[in-house]
Formats: sequence, C-alpha cells, structure tokens
Amino acid sequence: MRGPLRQSPRAAARRERFMPWWLPLAILGATAFALWLLFPKTYIEQTLRAQTRPNAATLAYLQLLVKANPDNLSTRLMLIEKALLVQNLPLARQALAHWRNRPLETLPLDIARARLHLLRLELLAGPPQAPERQQRVARYTRDLLQLAPRLTTEQALQETRFTLQLGAYATVAAVDRTLLRRTAQPALREQVYTQGITALLAGGQPRAALAFARTEMGHVPHNDALWRRLIRLALAAGQPELAARCARRLVGLPEPAG
Repeated sequence: MRGPLRQSPRAAARRERFMPWWLPLAILGATAFALWLLFPKTYIEQTLRAQTRPNAATLAYLQLLVKANPDNLSTRLMLIEKALLVQNLPLARQALAHWRNRPLETLPLDIARARLHLLRLELLAGPPQAPERQQRVARYTRDLLQLAPRLTTEQALQETRFTLQLGAYATVAAVDRTLLRRTAQPALREQVYTQGITALLAGGQPRAALAFARTEMGHVPHNDALWRRLIRLALAAGQPELAARCARRLVGLPEPAG
C-alpha cells in the first residue's frame, strides 16, 4: 500500500504564494478605513485632490467619505471626478445617480459638467451600432445646448470637438452662435466662426453654412478673407447673384444702381 503523496518543496511554496480572492479587497478596505480614522479630513482631501491618477485605495476612501457624509457635495463631486478620470463608469453613475435625470439648469455647474462628461465617456465606450447610442447622442447634444451658456469658451469648444465626431453638426453651429455673442478675443471669435461654417458644410448643408456666415459676420473683421469665404459659400449654396455682390465688395466696386 502506497503512503500519502508528498508535494515537492517547490509546489508547496507555489501554493503558499496564492491568497484568497477576498484578501486584497479586505486589505484595501482596511487601509482606506485606517486613513479615514487616523488622518485629518482636510489633509486627506488636499492630498486626494492633488492626485493626477487616483488608485483603488483613493476611490475606496472617497466612497467611505460619501457614505459617512452623503450630503457633502464637495466630497461626492471629488468621487465623481476621480471616477471619471480613471473611466470607472459604474462608480461615476452611482455617484451621479441623484442628478442623472434632474433638469440640467437646476444643477450646480460642476455636477452638470460631470454629467455631460459621463455621457461623453459612455458614448466613447459603447459600440457604434448599439441600439441606445442615438438616444445617448440626443441626450448629450440636448445637455450641451443647455449647458453651453454656462461654460467658458474653451470648455465649450472642447465639447464641440467631440460633438463633431458624433456628426451633430447643427448642434455645433448652435453652440458656436452662443459663443460668438460673448467671446471677446478676436482670434477666438474667428475660430468659433470658422468652426460653425465648417460644421454645417461637413453636414452637407451649404445653405445653412451661408446663412450662418452672413448672420454672424458682424463678429469677425470684414476683410478680404471674409468676402472670399462668402463668395465660395454663395456659389456652393447655388446663389451666384450673392456671390457676384460679394465679389464686388472684395474688389471695392459699388453696388450696381437699381
């Protein structure tokens, strides 16, 4: 009769290296709880805000803080921002759940921007042919139009670049109209003006692009470049008479009598 099989020392050592699946989670939770108990809250928050790449311990600690202080908007917002930063969409959805379906105009600006950011990440993460994609695109563009007046010009331009990728060209032009009315920097106004025209042309809407260029031309210098642009747009929109009038302005000729 054979005696019990003996494992080699190498096999035993290899087995000892494995740990239960729950042990890392327990260590992580205990570490976060210890931080919560040992360190001053303000010091920890400053440290967390300074993190450019939050890790699992950071997210676990922030979740503990939110559970302990569910009405603390600052802490919850930090959790949302960190979750979005590492693209932890389930955690971001959970932290934003209270505001997901509320009217955007009633939300604090940071929360509204976070909700828009989450929508953007969901669109990037989802497959292009997903059934819910069009619904998400519609919600994203609707929220962007509502939020645009509250964004800085730079923030709004960042969102419109993504909106162009979605093919929502009319939304981009609508946001650009809003930006032109409040942007003070000439170079930035020129950038916004050009983007609005380009977006409508990309959407196969030359007449809409021409209308945009004409109605918003008061926000940019009336120089030769503008008249050349209007000539091209008028020709593309099938309006040769308007193109001829713009050409006369370009070369400094007066309008024909009558």
